[in-house]
Amino acid sequence: MIENKSEDVIVTQELTEKKRSKKPLIIVLISVGATLILLAVALLLGIPYIQYCQAVNMMENGRYEDAIIEFEGMGDYLKSEEMLIESKYLLAKRTQTEAQYVKASEMFKELGEYKDSKLLASECDYLYASQLLTAGDYQKAFEAFGKLNGYKDSADKILECKYLMAEKLIDEGKIVLAYNELTALGNYGNSKVLLKSIEPTYKLIIAKPKLFVNKEWENVYKARVWVTTKVIDENTLKITVKGSDGADDHSTKKLEGKWNESTGKIEFSGKAYRTLGDWDDSTGEYIEKTYCENSNVTGYIYYKNGCMHLIYDNMDYGYADVFS
Repeated sequence: MIENKSEDVIVTQELTEKKRSKKPLIIVLISVGATLILLAVALLLGIPYIQYCQAVNMMENGRYEDAIIEFEGMGDYLKSEEMLIESKYLLAKRTQTEAQYVKASEMFKELGEYKDSKLLASECDYLYASQLLTAGDYQKAFEAFGKLNGYKDSADKILECKYLMAEKLIDEGKIVLAYNELTALGNYGNSKVLLKSIEPTYKLIIAKPKLFVNKEWENVYKARVWVTTKVIDENTLKITVKGSDGADDHSTKKLEGKWNESTGKIEFSGKAYRTLGDWDDSTGEYIEKTYCENSNVTGYIYYKNGCMHLIYDNMDYGYADVFS
């Protein structure tokens, strides 16, 4: 009996040892199986999800360009399409804060109706136009504000651009263009005052007078004076003053007139060669002297009551109401 019991114990021990030896193998098999299952899941779902999480992290950390690239490659996986649009939106907003208004506007316009993209596109266009205005590029600013369809105070900004353009034209001597711009502005700002200040020059250029004759001067002093103006271009107005004592010319002066804004006159001055003469009260005749001089001459032309007036060498040569 004792022997049988011993044999049973031995058999039991052997079985126990066999079971124990099988456990590690089972554990290894289970682990391998689980790993294979996880790998399969990772291949099917895990890698795109990991990529998705990485892309979201990029977006949250301001790496919008990288996030856009990642989301574009993920199609409609989870919320990739939504995250793609959001990344583009955030990139456009950052571009706006960097004062790249043209680029930002284009980016917002590509987003269509997403959030407030349309409003921000208009804001970028407005900021770009304001940037041009500040830089003194009035023509481009005028065009940019004109495309805003009344956004904010763009209508007022258009008038401001036109006024500043008119001022610039005056500085450049382009009086006709400036006059037309100011006329179109009506009562805006200081337009009326500025228009009035350039009106004499404008009318002189438009009329292009060639002959100024003072009948009284011609009859009493037997002399005539011609003032010829030649419009070279809108920047230059050439004035030639020429006088005669009846038959013979006694002075010729070719001077360039300058617009004096404070006086509202076209002024000219300079050296001129002329023969001097005197009026003989006893005979009632003009006596020409035999000597000549290089003298300073001054004068100005102004517009009044529909006529051009000439003041020359401190004498009033009258006006001409007919231009030839």
